[in-house]
Amino acid sequence: MSIRNFDIKEIEARRFTGPGERFSQINVNFNVSITNIEPASERAVNVYFRFTINYAGIGLMRMEGAVLYEGNVLEITERWGNKHNMPEQMANEVHGAVINNCVVEAFILARDLHMPPPLPIPKPNFTKKEESKSSGVEVM
Repeated sequence: MSIRNFDIKEIEARRFTGPGERFSQINVNFNVSITNIEPASERAVNVYFRFTINYAGIGLMRMEGAVLYEGNVLEITERWGNKHNMPEQMANEVHGAVINNCVVEAFILARDLHMPPPLPIPKPNFTKKEESKSSGVEVM
């Protein structure tokens, strides 16, 4: 299972502040949303995404596109249809590809719009947390 293609289809970037305005504290929020998954062939699915960077009160960047992911098409599409989620490994690979590719574009857009670079870059981690086996009571 792996990523075979990455395609950005739409980019929107806006700066809400005037040129030269300075800010003492900048809050940068990232969001990756998977909007749909559908079969592309017998061995691959198209995973449609929306990537958003929100500079609170300063500006906004939004990119939409698709990732071609090779894997078990039947399992992936059934899981998406029933639960609207993906297997952990696939989720990590897809979100990682979206973040890595879109952040590069965001750096260029930030430069062009005279906004700070979108840092720190998030790292996706879709692993199940293990349940604690302790009772929560500590005995000394």
